[in-house]
Amino acid sequence: MAVPKRPPAAVTPPFPFPWEGAGGGAYKGRDWGRPVTVRGYRSKLAEAAMVLQRERATNKHRGASHPFDGFPLDRLGTHSFKRSAVSLMKDTCTSTALCGAIAGTTAKTLDRVYDMPTLKRQQALVARAFGPVASSLQREEEEAALPPRAAKRAKKKPGSPASAPLLLPPPR
Repeated sequence: MAVPKRPPAAVTPPFPFPWEGAGGGAYKGRDWGRPVTVRGYRSKLAEAAMVLQRERATNKHRGASHPFDGFPLDRLGTHSFKRSAVSLMKDTCTSTALCGAIAGTTAKTLDRVYDMPTLKRQQALVARAFGPVASSLQREEEEAALPPRAAKRAKKKPGSPASAPLLLPPPR
């Protein structure tokens, strides 16, 4: 027995959105039973870019910043969405292999093309890479500033705060 595609006219199923009532589920000309065409998708992207442009202008008028400041909204598209998603996944310390599987891209292409490290991730990597060097330089400067006798005592103390490794916050 074949399952009917639509319920009989007398039975109206509960739809999750108020606009999906007896009108067949169409909202502003969108039929949710059919896939989006490329032309329809691109027109919605253009609408989204206009909304972002208005929000950005409003925030600028108020003197506030906007997350899309400095981003050319005329270039908004699927590629920029993919880059944003990859950068977000990499910022949360998702492995490159997992990001590549989700994005449908090889790890090499992912790192070369799509991953744009954020300032926060760059700062964390610099702190992790140069933290031990900076702490040893700081310790040497402090020892040089001490009188010779105090410097000798500081070297004997194994648990001095200057010799402790730099602790980094856990990645998010």
